[in-house]
Amino acid sequence: MIKKSSRQFDFCIKLDLSFSLLRIVSLISVMKRKTQQMYSAQQEPQSATNPKGQSTRITRLELPCDLREILHVEKKFVRDFYLSSVPARVTVREILLEFLESFASRSVSDRTFCRKFLDLFDSSIEKIIVDLERPMFHNFLLGKDCYCGHKQEKPEYLEHRVIRTEKDGSIRASSVFGLVHLLRFLRDIHQFFKIQNWTDDYTKNFMERTKKLVEFLHKWDGYFDPKEDVYPVSIKYSMLVMKNTP
Repeated sequence: MIKKSSRQFDFCIKLDLSFSLLRIVSLISVMKRKTQQMYSAQQEPQSATNPKGQSTRITRLELPCDLREILHVEKKFVRDFYLSSVPARVTVREILLEFLESFASRSVSDRTFCRKFLDLFDSSIEKIIVDLERPMFHNFLLGKDCYCGHKQEKPEYLEHRVIRTEKDGSIRASSVFGLVHLLRFLRDIHQFFKIQNWTDDYTKNFMERTKKLVEFLHKWDGYFDPKEDVYPVSIKYSMLVMKNTP
């Protein structure tokens, strides 16, 4: 009887391990499929409609090789269930402030561009983040534990860095995410122009200033370090993502 019970116990353990393995394999398959959909951006130029109803042809913004390589490396991290730290070591807002300070004379138009750029980034964040990041980001906005395996910073430090909107006090994504999400945004920025009610001249001017920002990012390093800025997610968080992924 003892031997029989022992065999049954061993069988149950093996069965549990098999189910766990199937769950993990299924999770990996789902996340790879969803990630591939996220990164399969269209290559054709996009069209935007200005207030006069005229179609403005917007070409895709070309990123330098080193910046594209960061996106390539980050894509592999996501596939291996690694996430960027939240808030980022250097946030998008902090990068834009350094970009603004790089000008000898910071004109009103320069400040307006940075403000508009951050507004556009914040309003586009749901299209920038991938499924692996959604529970973490939404729970972060609610001040909840995201169970992602990352050691969260103290609330008082978060309040010091995180910027909230004056309208409803919601957290601005530009004060949470860093270079990786900024590069995702720049890569697909031509798509976000479509929903803006801008004139042709303003759109072209905005694009030219955006190219200067890309040149600035190309010259400066230290905004992204895989050893400091990414971490593996916990099994509990992986299961949460799998549960919420259609």
